[in-house]
Amino acid sequence: MKKLVFILLLFVSFLVLSGSLFDSRLPLDPKNKIDLIKERLLGRQPLMSEFTKDREKFRRLRADSLNCSLEGGWFRGPCNAVFALDTLAYIGDGRYFKVLNTKNPENPVVIGEIQTPSSISDIAVSNNTAYIASGSYGLRIIDVSDPDNLSEIGNYDSVSVEVVFVKDTFAYILVKRGFDILDISNPALPYKVGRFSSSLSSSGIYARDTLVYFLISSGLYIVDVSDPANPDTVSFYEMEPWTDDISVVDTFAYVMKNDSGFCVIDVSDPLNPSKIGSYYPADGSFYDIYAEGSLVYMAVDGSPDKSLRIIDVSNPSNPIEIGRCRAGESAVGVYIEGPLAYVAGSGDGVRIVDVSNPYNPREEGFYDTGGGVYGIYVRNQFAYVADGYDGLRIFDISNPSNPLETGNYDNGSIAYSVSVIDTFAYVANTDSGLCIMNVSDPSNPSKIGSYNTTDDYVGALHVSDTLAYVADYINGLRIINIKEPSNPQEIGFYTGGTVFDVYVVDTLAYVIVLGSGLVILDVSDPTDPLEVGPGVPGFASYAVFVSGIFAYIANALDGLDIINAANPSDPFKINTYKVEGMAQDVYVVDTFAYIASNAGGLRIISIANPANPFEVGYYEGGGYANGIFVVGNIAYVANGNEGFYIVNHIGGSGVEDIFPKSNASIINNFSNVKINYSFIGREKVDICVYNLLGQKVASLVDGIQSASSYSVNWISDNSGIYFVRVEIGKDRKTYKTMIIR
Repeated sequence: MKKLVFILLLFVSFLVLSGSLFDSRLPLDPKNKIDLIKERLLGRQPLMSEFTKDREKFRRLRADSLNCSLEGGWFRGPCNAVFALDTLAYIGDGRYFKVLNTKNPENPVVIGEIQTPSSISDIAVSNNTAYIASGSYGLRIIDVSDPDNLSEIGNYDSVSVEVVFVKDTFAYILVKRGFDILDISNPALPYKVGRFSSSLSSSGIYARDTLVYFLISSGLYIVDVSDPANPDTVSFYEMEPWTDDISVVDTFAYVMKNDSGFCVIDVSDPLNPSKIGSYYPADGSFYDIYAEGSLVYMAVDGSPDKSLRIIDVSNPSNPIEIGRCRAGESAVGVYIEGPLAYVAGSGDGVRIVDVSNPYNPREEGFYDTGGGVYGIYVRNQFAYVADGYDGLRIFDISNPSNPLETGNYDNGSIAYSVSVIDTFAYVANTDSGLCIMNVSDPSNPSKIGSYNTTDDYVGALHVSDTLAYVADYINGLRIINIKEPSNPQEIGFYTGGTVFDVYVVDTLAYVIVLGSGLVILDVSDPTDPLEVGPGVPGFASYAVFVSGIFAYIANALDGLDIINAANPSDPFKINTYKVEGMAQDVYVVDTFAYIASNAGGLRIISIANPANPFEVGYYEGGGYANGIFVVGNIAYVANGNEGFYIVNHIGGSGVEDIFPKSNASIINNFSNVKINYSFIGREKVDICVYNLLGQKVASLVDGIQSASSYSVNWISDNSGIYFVRVEIGKDRKTYKTMIIR
């Protein structure tokens, strides 16, 4: 993992210097850019606000779909938020807000749940009301007075909400550069009474009495909110970047930095805050901080044996770590209630830790949420899901509106991708390599073999006949003989770079290499794979799918790259289509490329004419789409924070009229093509013919025409498949046709 992080940092550093990852008009801090890439590649969800520029973008995210309908799905996911009162814990489980009875911490029981519009990033509970940060769906307000009968009673969705803090009758929510103050005296009708604006990105907030302690990326504001309509700066304390979270007890503010620990700020005089101590250990990434009395509790990731740490701050100038314990594999949030620490373990659920003896904390119990779906494969009536920390899950999808989990197998690793052939499922685990499962009985999958590859961050895989091709990141491509599933053996490898993805057709492997793009290998001799040409550059290429003579590449920066690979020794890019968000995966069926896009959801691109791709549909859902599988017109979309979606593409074929303002048709007798078209008004008309290589072979009409009915003929001397593009004003139609000579 450390090696991967090193490479990712190099990758990110280049992006930051180049400035190409984000619109130059959006002045994000460099640290935020780094976090976005690191968090995506390492399995964390970036804040949606980092991908958006203004309120209108959020409105568009909520527009949901075009030519698509949600048929169903499984919407559980990682736990990224937890709050506790007495013997009740309030948690996020993907889209679900759940209430757990933890009277017996060894066996927490769900006593209430309600589905929210998207994954949950923060929770605050006050006066029998829960305030839920729901990303681009704003603040959702839930009546929790009766946990058996939870109901949403209000919402505030004018801005995206990732962090919320509730004090008395006010809710303080972070916005991109500042915070809003909401009056929640009537939770059913929250409204904004004031805003405090800052010049840099917001990162944390804590309210006490009439003061708000507000973090930006490079310092701490102390804000007087005695008049909520006019919040006023009391002081600003400049700090080293990059601050991430804050907790305040008595006269001390504990300011956390994700990459190093925390520092102690004396705020006894709000006009003159000063740093008096710090805790900067040498390991771990810090995701949350909670201070109570003379103790500070920290949620730590990247250090599984010490994911909860306890620091004694009775002497604030010299904080001393006194306890630590394993609370799952990962920790991203922590909340203390009485003798218990509730740890949000991301894909490892909620861990409950007894901290009555802070020198010897011990885990008492846990509740398992969804693990974070990274990959999905559909065969017959079953969906096979790589659910992160929860391993392989199998769902009966014969009724798409209600997928039923039939079986699961937790390999104790992080399941990242899956492929199914006959009665075997091949699962790529990020830290333990290839696992082979017998799924002949979907209700009882069993492990029958495994092969631990050389890297500790295995990702994608492709199974072809008796070989599994495994993307082993910095250790390249590993080729595993799986003829005997109980005894898989590596027989070949390619070490030409850090490999993200692979797709195999016959004797060619199409490989995505970090920073290099597409590399095509001859694997006719799998013991000695060889590059067959120079490849196609693509700095942010992430995934590949091959159909016919074309390779379709999901490029995190550029969108969809279309590569002509008719000559594998000399492939070339013929076009790029920019999609919303960051493209993570691609699947091609007929004349459509289905893109899983981080912050863009599902995007559907017509590739009927590869030289002229265009979007024909989308389903944005929770946004964080990172894997996809398509059967017919049904797309199964893996969402790292919200399980998986089943989406029906109900739009046109992509080779017919998708703009109804004019009429056009073609008549094909296989020796020539006749195009008939008509329209009202006076329009610019452009009719062109393209071949399979995306090259224009004929321009039939190019000019302004008046309302009427027209015909034009095209005769070709060469047999083949062609695409006729008809553009009339803003209307566009593409037809696929064939000439036989």
